Order: sequence, then structure tokens, then C-alpha cells
Amino acid sequence: MFCLILLKYFFKMETIEMSKMAAYKLSSREQEVVSLLVKGMKIKDIASTLNIKSNTVSTIKKNIYYKLEVRNFVDLLKITLEHSV
Repeated sequence: MFCLILLKYFFKMETIEMSKMAAYKLSSREQEVVSLLVKGMKIKDIASTLNIKSNTVSTIKKNIYYKLEVRNFVDLLKITLEHSV
């Protein structure tokens, strides 16, 4: 019985989380930056890798944080681990 309740909870949670993820609508560039941030790259290194300015990377990062409703890197990491953003 407990397993059934637990399964229902996770299925409900997954449905909510998937619709939340769809609402994020990260651009392909934002997804690239998230991927590189999570790998531990610094803004300067990301800019060099993507051939863009550091200020551009900072702006993209700010937009990512806004869209994902996170305030810091740890929250970003949690979301990417939970949803494979």
C-alpha cells in the first residue's frame, strides 16, 4: 500500500515538473551555457569556448537564473540534476 501511494506521488510530481520544465523555454545558447556552467567552467572560459564576450555570457547566465527561478549555482545544479536540463 505504501509503495502505491509513493508511486502515485512521484508520477504526480513528475507531471508537474515536466510541465514546469516546458515553461522554462531555454534557448539553445542558454542550454549550452547551462551545460558548461554545470561542468564547472568559469564565465571567461565559457566566453572563450563559445567565441562570445564575457558580458554576453553573464547576461545569458542572468536570463537562465531568471527563467529557472534560481538564485545561485547550487540551485541551478539541483535543477539540472533533477531534470537533465
